[in-house]
Parts: sequence; C-alpha cells; structure tokens
Amino acid sequence: MTNTEAKQRRTTSSMSGDTTPTAAATTLVPTVYKPTKSPKEALYTLYKVSHYKAGLPMNLLIVQSVMAGIYIAMAGQLYLSVGAGILGAAVFPVGLIAVVLTSAELFTGDTLVFTTAVLGGQVGVDKLIRNWAVSWVFNFFGCIVWASIITYASDALDDSGNVELAIAIAEKKALQPWIHIFLKAIGANFMVCLGVWQSTCAEDVAGKIMAIWFPIAGFVMMGLEHIIANQYLIPVGMMYAGSAGKISVLRLLCALSAATLGNIIGGALLMGAVYWYINDSMSTHNSNNGSGNGNGNGSTHGNGNGNAQPLMERLRQAMLAFASASDAPPGSTPTPSSSSLNKKTEEDDETKPIMAASGGGGGENGENHSSPSNGNKPAVSTVDRIV
Repeated sequence: MTNTEAKQRRTTSSMSGDTTPTAAATTLVPTVYKPTKSPKEALYTLYKVSHYKAGLPMNLLIVQSVMAGIYIAMAGQLYLSVGAGILGAAVFPVGLIAVVLTSAELFTGDTLVFTTAVLGGQVGVDKLIRNWAVSWVFNFFGCIVWASIITYASDALDDSGNVELAIAIAEKKALQPWIHIFLKAIGANFMVCLGVWQSTCAEDVAGKIMAIWFPIAGFVMMGLEHIIANQYLIPVGMMYAGSAGKISVLRLLCALSAATLGNIIGGALLMGAVYWYINDSMSTHNSNNGSGNGNGNGSTHGNGNGNAQPLMERLRQAMLAFASASDAPPGSTPTPSSSSLNKKTEEDDETKPIMAASGGGGGENGENHSSPSNGNKPAVSTVDRIV
C-alpha cells in the first residue's frame, strides 16, 4: 500500500466514523501488587539467586567478592568513626544494604543461599565450595584494601579521635577465648541471614532496607562476631598498634577461623537448612503422598541440569529401590510398578521454570524468570540477587 492510498483510507475511515483500529487491541490485565513474598516464595527466590551466583564467571565472582569486602569495611570505619556503641550499631547496616542492592558476593549471606540450593537439588556441592572459598578470600582482600588505604594511610580515624578505640576493639575481638568467638559468630550470622531472608521477602527497595536494618543493628549491639567485619576491624587495629600491638598474625588467623565456623553454623544450619526443611522438603514429601496443599506452590524446581529432586526425595527413592531389590526372588527381573512409571512421567515433565517470587511464572516486573535447561544463567533482576 502506497502512502497516498494509506492517507485516503484514513480519511475515508474518519469521514465514515469508523474508529476501529486495524490491529487487534491489546487487553491490559492489571497486576495485583504484593508487598511481601510468602516464606515458600522467598525460598524459591533464593533458588533463582543460587543459579545466578553459581553461573558467575570467575572474574566477576572475584570482583563482586572484593566489592562486598569493601562495603563491609566501609561500614566498619563508619562504626568506629561515630564512636561505636548504639550509634555505631545503628549505622553499620549500610554495609549489608550496599551488598544486597549491588548483588555483591558476601560469604556470610552465601552460606544461606547455597545451603538451601544444595539441599533443594538446585546446584551441586562443588558450586557451594567454589563460591564460599572465593568469596571468603576476596572479601578479606577487599577489607584489607579499604583498611590500609582509606582508613590507615589517610589517617581518617586519627582525625575523628578514634584510633585508641580501634585498637581496643581489635584486641577485644582477637584475644578472647576461641569458643567465645565461635559461639558469638553463630548468633551473628543467624541474625545476618535472618535479615537476608526478610529482605528476600520484601518486593521493593524500601522494604529490603527496613528488613535488613534491625537484625544487623541488633547483632552489632549484642557484641556478636561477624567474620567479614572482623576481617576489617582486627587488621585495622593491628595497623594502628604497630609493633607494640598484642595481636600476632597467628592469633588473627585463629580468631578468623572461629568466626568462620560459627558463621557457617548460624547461616547454613540454623537458617538455610531449617527453612529449606520447613518450606521445601516437607511439601515434597506431602505432594508425593497425595496430600499436597493445592496452592500451586509445588516443590518441583528446574535446576538447569535436569536433576530437580530435593535431597530427601532422592534418599527416599534410593531406600525404596533397595527394599524392592531385597524382596525380589533370586534371578527374577523386577517389573516397574505403576507408581514408578507415574514418577518417571513426572520427572520427564520437570522442565517447567522455577516458580517465580510472585507465585507464578513472572518476576517482580513481569519478566519470566525461568530456569534455563541449556546452562545459561537465569534472568534475575538486581533487586532479587540477594547475597
């Protein structure tokens, strides 16, 4: 159709009063805003986050880990600059807020993410070890960079008159008994991962900030031990104390080992394993026995490699197979039962995407957060990339 013909057609349509568009009108379906996710939806969001984190190339994983260490060190210097205490605890959460909103790789938050993902059959143990090791080392590197250049070389703490405070806090954290550091670290990362979980439940930035703020300020007020915070606070105190300091490198490593193990227990076991068990393993068990809750939140999730069965279900199937083999007569060939054939059909159908955080196939902004079957990284919005 030429331009002249098109103009004549529009003129004829307007004269005849025909205002029907030539293309079919698009029906806009309003979406219902949900200010929070349910606990099960939050777990499924962590599954998506684990796919993103597990698929990061090594160079990006290193850079994001360094940045996370810098953010926590920044918060540590702010804590010292205001004189610690209640005010210091109140401003310290800016570090984790920066980590969450920039998708940085923080070791303590990843203890929650990768524990739930491994137990839920989303990623392998090798991905957990890779992420934990790289994030721990380069979080430490980021803390040392900030401590040596921004804090010590600039003499910023001397300007605020808090050098002696920095030395005293470092000695208190490093010289206390190993078991005390370990137990305090359990509580610290339990509260950190509680903040991460709550921020996952929130749909907007303001909600995430509020969800993070109170648990983080709380563990600082309680004097608990966070491994990445200690990777800044202890070395910066050692730098200012110099040769007269009481903390040796061996004592530093001993204190960091206690905080690391305690943080793993607090984040991986007390948060990650517990809420995976509550929100995934038991729902899988109920659905396999015909007693699902019917709310559409099934517990079958794609993990990108076709193996989507949670750990408890795989163990249950292995025990059933062993029992069937033991009961079969010698030399007989086992015949698959109808239930096993049905189970096979269900496994073949497990190519649907992971349930999105909103309870369906769409994410926060309506995008489809499907789990890739070809090994590509899933599309995860920045606000959902929780540490």
